[in-house]
Amino acid sequence: MRRAYLLIAIPAVVVGIFYFAIFHSLGMAVGPAPFLGTLVAFVAAVLIVRRQQRRKQRPGGLR
Repeated sequence: MRRAYLLIAIPAVVVGIFYFAIFHSLGMAVGPAPFLGTLVAFVAAVLIVRRQQRRKQRPGGLR
C-alpha cells in the first residue's frame, strides 16, 4: 500500500515544484494556499483510506 501512496505523492510533489518554479520565473507571486489545500486534502484521503482498510480487516464483519 505504501507504493500506491508514493505513486501519487511523488508526481504531486514534482508538479508542485515546477508550478512554483514556472510562476516564479514569470514574476508572479505564488501563495502557499494551493499547496496547503492540496496537503490537507491528501492527508484527509490517506486517513479515510486507512480507516476503511481497518474496517475490512476486522473479523466477523462487525462495524
